[in-house]
Amino acid sequence: MDSILLWVVVLIVWGLLGLQIIRENERGVNVILGDPQSVVSSGLRWTPFLFGKFLRYPTGIVELNFQKAGIITRKGKLPAEKDGSHEDRLFGTANIGVEVSFRFRWPHDDRHLIECVRLLPEPHDIPKLTSVFEEVILDHVRNVGGKKIWVELARDRKGFAQGVRESFMDTIATANNADAKNNGNIITDSHIEDPVIAIAHLDIPQALLDSLTAEEIAQQEKSASVIRAEATKQTLVLEGQGKAEARKTFIDAIGSHPRGMQVQSLLTLEAMAQGNATTIFPIPTDLMNQLSNMFGKPAGLEPQQLLHMLTPKQKQELLQLLTEAMNPRRRSL
Repeated sequence: MDSILLWVVVLIVWGLLGLQIIRENERGVNVILGDPQSVVSSGLRWTPFLFGKFLRYPTGIVELNFQKAGIITRKGKLPAEKDGSHEDRLFGTANIGVEVSFRFRWPHDDRHLIECVRLLPEPHDIPKLTSVFEEVILDHVRNVGGKKIWVELARDRKGFAQGVRESFMDTIATANNADAKNNGNIITDSHIEDPVIAIAHLDIPQALLDSLTAEEIAQQEKSASVIRAEATKQTLVLEGQGKAEARKTFIDAIGSHPRGMQVQSLLTLEAMAQGNATTIFPIPTDLMNQLSNMFGKPAGLEPQQLLHMLTPKQKQELLQLLTEAMNPRRRSL
């Protein structure tokens, strides 16, 4: 009898140890004995302890920063009319350092996400992920930069960054058009989404910069400012896409509740955001979790807790979202 009770206790403990929480801003892949089985959404999930585990894939942007790469620029001559000087100028080869980052999202499609598990390191292992993509990305940087004279890079960093992105996207397009399922391009084979290369910084030796005229120095400093702005813009665009998806998910979640509960919940949130709530209507947990996800906050917050954590600008965004959500015409589109 005692042995039976012991086994019951062991089984209960084993079952409890298999419970794991997938956060609101994550998707989980259930891996059993090394083989990815299924994709699960956020919530309390179970997998057999010791035999299985959940890999957590963030729904937001993943950014990898690579080690500084060296570009050997070509030797060349700039014509006087292009150079702005009175005579043609000859420039030798140079070793230019470049700092590169790579941004992407994990696939939305369950089947493609499982393919990522088979092809790529685990999502939390940033060093290994970086090493997988690094040479693929830096090859484009070196190839594009190696076709230019170093002074062209100094003057037009934005054009250089654009050239790298075009080379990268052309390769992806070619790989996507191939008949083979796996064509050796890790970007397309893994089905990662919204891949973007950003040139964070160019490190041009001071001895070379000293040879530039004051006008050329001003031009390359202006170009450096533009390229930093472009990198920031790309990040904001991707973040904006993620927020748009979160807004749609929130509005879709509202539609799953009875009409009366929808209106009461939204009116309560609106009154609280404006700071004049007198009656607190119970707001469904799924709506609160969707709102928390949209503003990058943890799941499971009470309405008062979430609103306390929002900035004035975020509260204004919330009011705009609630106005949209309470418009029955928009929800029916």
